Amino acid sequence: MTLTDDISPDPLPPPSRRDEAQRRVMQILEATTDVVAMIDREGWLFYLNAAGRRLFGWEEEDTIRHRSIEDIHPSWAYEVVQNEAFSTAQRDGSWSGETALAVGEAHEIPVLQVVLAHTDEAGELEFYSTICRDISDRKQKELEQIEWANRYDAAIRASGQVLFDWDSQTGDITYGGDVAKLLGYSEHEMQGGLQRMRELIYQDDLVAFDAQIARVTQTREPFQHEFRVRGKSSALLLLEAQGYFFLDRAGQYGRMVGFLKDVTAMRGAEHAIQLAHERLEQRVAERTAALEKAYAELERRARQQEAIAHLGQRALASHDIGALMQKAAEAVCKHLTVDFGAVLELDEKTRHFTIRGDSGWPEGLTETPVLSGCQSQSGYAIETGGTVISPDFTREVRFSISQKVRQSRARSGVSVCIQAGDRPLGVLNAFSLTARAYTADEISFMQAIANVLTAALERHRAEAHILLAQAEAEAANRTKSEFLSRMSHELRTPLNSILGFTQLMEMEENNPRQTENIEHVSRAGQNLLALINEVLDIARLDSGRVSFTLDTLDLAEFLPSLITLSQPLAARYKTTLLPI
Repeated sequence: MTLTDDISPDPLPPPSRRDEAQRRVMQILEATTDVVAMIDREGWLFYLNAAGRRLFGWEEEDTIRHRSIEDIHPSWAYEVVQNEAFSTAQRDGSWSGETALAVGEAHEIPVLQVVLAHTDEAGELEFYSTICRDISDRKQKELEQIEWANRYDAAIRASGQVLFDWDSQTGDITYGGDVAKLLGYSEHEMQGGLQRMRELIYQDDLVAFDAQIARVTQTREPFQHEFRVRGKSSALLLLEAQGYFFLDRAGQYGRMVGFLKDVTAMRGAEHAIQLAHERLEQRVAERTAALEKAYAELERRARQQEAIAHLGQRALASHDIGALMQKAAEAVCKHLTVDFGAVLELDEKTRHFTIRGDSGWPEGLTETPVLSGCQSQSGYAIETGGTVISPDFTREVRFSISQKVRQSRARSGVSVCIQAGDRPLGVLNAFSLTARAYTADEISFMQAIANVLTAALERHRAEAHILLAQAEAEAANRTKSEFLSRMSHELRTPLNSILGFTQLMEMEENNPRQTENIEHVSRAGQNLLALINEVLDIARLDSGRVSFTLDTLDLAEFLPSLITLSQPLAARYKTTLLPI
């Protein structure tokens, strides 16, 4: 069946202008790339142009017979055409919409389809015609656009941000992304543009927000601002807004596009990190200060030990005990950072103190004696036999403050006993103009200096005792020598008389017995004179009045004379001389 047969079943008159028009229409339909079909009132095809036949593979005209509209559409498109397109075209004359053509069993071609209803002169429906244009390329682009839009929307949602589009002229704002997840309000609840957003902003941040809006509206500069909003759950959120102006279709800067981001957790974490960083810096600073303090303390202790060592060396090398005590007082002031230092020596007999060294005291102070007992800090230290610390003299009740210390306006002090065993030798004092507590290390330093002074004082006193004993021994020795010398002279005077009269008696005529007796007397007198002369020689040697002169001696000549001289001495003491 042909189109001309259906339309004009009866034989036509000779060719006319109508026939020429129909022929040209058929040529157009056959030449077009769109699918064109004609369907009777029951839905059967009775015409399909060349493009349609090629699409479905129906080259033979007879294959079109027994084909319905259902054969060229997938099921969903057939329902649209059957239930919507035909009724609309019959009512309105035409219908258009997007459907699809079914090619094969699983392939669909999206088409833009137009359905026309053809009626006779009486208005009765005769048949339908349809034109289907392939829109696969457009659909592909639309799908790609949709896919990209979906990806973009997914990316926005995944980032947790919300896209906003603000019309600065009208104040309208449109949102993209999950605004409900961000604020708790749906897009419908967020209608109202900029004013609706201002209603959610925390009151304390609203002035700064309006100022930023005014600034970017005038300058068209990028918008970047953080502000707090009250979410639907009444939670206070910190939002970061970043936006940029761009030209609208009219070429005006009227729209801003940007992002809203919840930075509450991030700023909280940053704040926590900042606090942790500040605490770490504080701990580092404290540790550094502690290390510096410890290093300074080590240096101070090293200087103190060096000062103690120098005092010890000075105590060993010098006999000037006064200079040593002066150096000790200066070392106390320097290395304990006190204002005044003093070394007092105790007189064991009078129990009075003598200032042997002082440092730092102001000039013009009244020099008064330092009293013993509880009348001074030094005396109290001697009484207790230990170290006395007074952090604040205004609260001191154990002892009285000496006049010199009061005049110096000292506020605190420490006294360390200088003692040998249980025997006190003196006191080492340190005073400060401020109330302060003296540490154990400072007390140890003063005790170390006191130990050095103790050793020096003991040595000094021991040397003094030795010198005194030596002087007393020398005096006794001189007395002995003088006594021996005097006694020897005193003995020689009567002995000379005895020897003289003995010689006179020897010159007289005596009987043998008298001669023997006189010889005994003379011999005893000579022996006694020799002993007295020896005692005088010893006394002269002790007194240093006899000097010796070194000279050369011929031993061969000296030995015989020595033996001759020694024989009477040996006989006197009944000693046998051994031959040499």
